[in-house]
Amino acid sequence: MIVLADSGSTKTDWCVIHDSKTYMFHSKGLNPFFVESNEIYSEIQRTYTVTAAPHEITKVFFYGAGCKAYESQLIVKRALQDFFPNATCCVDSDLVGAAIALHGNNPGLVAIVGTGMSIAYWNGTDIQEMLPSLGFILGDEGSGAYIGKCFIQALFQNKLPIHIIEEWNHTFACTLPQVLEHVYKKPFPNRYLASFVPFVYKHRHDKAIQEMLQIIFNQFASQVSEIATKYNCNSISCVGSVAYFFKDFVYLALQKKSVELQETDSSPIQKLIQYYINN
Repeated sequence: MIVLADSGSTKTDWCVIHDSKTYMFHSKGLNPFFVESNEIYSEIQRTYTVTAAPHEITKVFFYGAGCKAYESQLIVKRALQDFFPNATCCVDSDLVGAAIALHGNNPGLVAIVGTGMSIAYWNGTDIQEMLPSLGFILGDEGSGAYIGKCFIQALFQNKLPIHIIEEWNHTFACTLPQVLEHVYKKPFPNRYLASFVPFVYKHRHDKAIQEMLQIIFNQFASQVSEIATKYNCNSISCVGSVAYFFKDFVYLALQKKSVELQETDSSPIQKLIQYYINN
């Protein structure tokens, strides 16, 4: 029996595979930049609802946000080995998982556009080059956290129509001091900012919101264009909730840079499952 995990900053999709049958469960995001080994262990313990006992698992493949560096991988690996004592545990970045899901053993460009954002060139066996993920403060253009940041800026600078401001006040009832406390003093500011994305999506056809989103995804497309030119790629496949729900904006922004949006999905987990069943 093997376990697959695709972990972003907000949620983790888990799957136990046994004789081509699959058993899913879900937990919070387990980014080792934000959680320690004991917290990861506790979260797995809390959400593991599969009838198969943990000691029956023989292999674990964990693909997660924040898991590129060896030190970060160790944080996750310790928790996995403690919970699945008889398993060989492999931890790698969420981009590797997305690349396997979308491209398999074929080369191509891949991007994750969810709470955070990352772009890489996959050579068929490994990530050959990845644009550095700088987080929503310094980068992550196109991500949910970045969209939330831009929206909050426009909101409190009175750059949005009054009907949107009034609806936001009615929906969230948050003052500026409360927002600033969440962003600068409380944990997971990226998740907090990304939580406003459904509201932005609802108003995506409003002129002011539309213009904001066009600017954001043009910035994302510029990032894609640089690495696409370097590797002579004219297409990219994307995963993540933001890429999926805003795919029309993503498609048009990439088109301006002569890059085709080949495929988009909200999560790579189902295609990752099929890859491991078939291989």
